[in-house]
Amino acid sequence: MSKLLKTLTTIILALMLSTALIACDDGGDDGNDATVTGEFVYELETGEDDNGDEYDYYKITGYTVTSEDALKMAEGDFSSFTDAQRKIKIPATYKNLPVEEIASMAFSDQVILTSVDFEGSNVKKIGVGAFSGCTSLTEIKNLPFIGASSEAVGAERVLGHLFGASSLSDKNTEVTAKVYYEVEEADTTFNVPTSLKKVSTTVTEIPECAFYGLSMLEEVSYPNATEIGKGAFSGCSVMLTADLSKVVYIYDGAFENCTALQEVNLSQNTVLLHVGDNAFMGCSRLGYNFVISDETALTVSLPDTVTYLGANAFKDCSTLKYVVLGSGIAEVKTGTFSGCSELAKVTIKNASVVVRASSFVDVNEKVKIYKADGVTEITLQNEAYGKPTKA
Repeated sequence: MSKLLKTLTTIILALMLSTALIACDDGGDDGNDATVTGEFVYELETGEDDNGDEYDYYKITGYTVTSEDALKMAEGDFSSFTDAQRKIKIPATYKNLPVEEIASMAFSDQVILTSVDFEGSNVKKIGVGAFSGCTSLTEIKNLPFIGASSEAVGAERVLGHLFGASSLSDKNTEVTAKVYYEVEEADTTFNVPTSLKKVSTTVTEIPECAFYGLSMLEEVSYPNATEIGKGAFSGCSVMLTADLSKVVYIYDGAFENCTALQEVNLSQNTVLLHVGDNAFMGCSRLGYNFVISDETALTVSLPDTVTYLGANAFKDCSTLKYVVLGSGIAEVKTGTFSGCSELAKVTIKNASVVVRASSFVDVNEKVKIYKADGVTEITLQNEAYGKPTKA
């Protein structure tokens, strides 16, 4: 009886998959039939350019999978599928016209997909839940924007938009994402595949809360980004590194509670101006990879270009041991290094810097703080915590 039940369950799953995975052709002669696994389904659309002139383009509405292949996937057998079927690249054109849009739910429940690459694509808009239920997806490459479009706002400008909230599965992670860093009422729930580990994007600005709460992401690459928005990576608790070599502005809470973050590559940045409030607060393993017994292996070194270092910027970074603050920093604000319990030495290049009273609360009692020459030590007495202390 149990064997019969198992067989029936497999057949039902296959039927469900074939319904979800075999995209029907609603676009007449412009679409595909559903006889081949791995073909895109298109609809012809009409758009309007910047001059108000109409033009034609294609929208991707589905991805075909045969009933036979759907049955294999229902049984967990992916061995016969090629990389081209599982690692798809979004086409730039179809029938000599640009492919500019991906419809809502276009790839819904496409468990065949492991990678989606937007390199060279012309996509300008992605509908909500376009990749809903893609529970084998491990990587998204070369995203041209985060969310629905480059002009998106609110809940449409975060990565969760691509997955929506409709797909409930034990292979998804339910993410309660902020839409605006400081507005609790704007929180939105998405169901993101737990399998998703890597994302790369070509954007020049990472939007506010773009990756907020995505606890499954191990790596996010953004080689062209000059700005990291408020709360952009807050709660990305398994992300190990952040390449900030081209970043000019790191806004409030950008990497807050990234508890696995170890390397941030700040010292090599020659353009960084701004490190916002709470920017790295709660990054409790920051510097973990460094040989922290060696004073030449500085855990955090802010370049001379930085002119603003925010309150609580490195609060509760409990593995920080050595810090150098560049000459452009005029003030060490409230709570900047509070809770950095392993802090051993801080060198401040600006001789006239103002060190606020609570900048170093709950740090290592033996911490040494030096002014610009690296020799003259600042003494922070307990009574100094009620007033500013100048170096």
